[in-house]
Amino acid sequence: MKRLTIITNTLTSFGGGEKWALEVATRLKHNFDIMILSPTARKSLERRSAGEISSIYDTDGIKIESIDSSGIGSSAFGSDKFLMVFPKLRGMKRLASAISASDTIYMLSFNPFLLSFAVAMSRVYNKKLILGIHNPTFYKLFDKSYGIKQKTKSGLMVSVLKQVKYFHVLTEEDKNLVQSRFPEAHVYHIPLFIYQKPRIETNTKQFIVVMVGNLEISQKGIDILAKVVEATLSKNKNIVFHIVGKGGKGEQIVEKLMERYKDNFRWLGFASDDELDRERRAASLAISTSRYETFPAVLMDASSYGLPIVSFKIKGATTVVKEKYQGTLIRPFDIKAFSSSILSAYETWKRSGASYRKLKKRISDRAMTRFGEKPVIKELAKIME
Repeated sequence: MKRLTIITNTLTSFGGGEKWALEVATRLKHNFDIMILSPTARKSLERRSAGEISSIYDTDGIKIESIDSSGIGSSAFGSDKFLMVFPKLRGMKRLASAISASDTIYMLSFNPFLLSFAVAMSRVYNKKLILGIHNPTFYKLFDKSYGIKQKTKSGLMVSVLKQVKYFHVLTEEDKNLVQSRFPEAHVYHIPLFIYQKPRIETNTKQFIVVMVGNLEISQKGIDILAKVVEATLSKNKNIVFHIVGKGGKGEQIVEKLMERYKDNFRWLGFASDDELDRERRAASLAISTSRYETFPAVLMDASSYGLPIVSFKIKGATTVVKEKYQGTLIRPFDIKAFSSSILSAYETWKRSGASYRKLKKRISDRAMTRFGEKPVIKELAKIME
């Protein structure tokens, strides 16, 4: 059996590339001998607040190890700040050992130090390294509006990326971009998949608007969310907002919204898969106030529950919402139009009854056809060989 090493960031059970790493690993473990390496894997395994990984995922047969690392402050691309993690000597030795023993490395971390070291070691040991472009930071590397300092950082990262022979992207648009920047590389276009087919329900008693994701202001637009909530509830007090997610400076904004709108705004923080399933089944509309995305998996998942979507018309959202009946894409960043779409969805829900249930089933069927698990996993297994 071939060996596959997946390198990711802070390994948690909720969201982003880390959740993707676990979902892929559990489905490919019968095809490969899999190891997941993360800078804080062991700490994440001990996090009771987020739910233990082993209680949510079937990790039998999957090795999960930490890369001994140090945080050395924060860095930024544009307005996005993130913790810089540097592998310690022991961590670098473990990472090098894992790469040397692997047949394929699936790199899901865009951390400059981890990525640079992994790329270098894969070349030393002549191993296949596939870089998953799931992080919006990638696209900021080519932003010409940056100053000299940011351009220098971008230039260094691009020089590393030029050594990568294989990329995995989520959209056709991403494939075209990567191929134009790195014409000698192989680019695999394979989308995310819906982790499980949900049960479709219609809440006839309460109109709940659900939003799922971390609470970073710069990307997720939590400051925009606050304006949307205010504009919406000023006109209709029968609408209730449920926010699922944690992490980022937007937490302070969300806390203030809870205090101001006690009966119409609820923040759930982290949620287990079962809790998130209940939230989506009880909801009637899904929203995203993100300023930019790579591929918004939360919107794909919401569609699988038959939830109409209101989002800004940005890259990623346009991949999920293809038909008018699936939702509304708003011109960035029109607060009034966004709020009006929520109010309009409420009116449709209020008067339609059975037809709203039919709409949800139609949206769900469309999502399952486009993002079903089996064809995606088959393609992933093929490129990992």
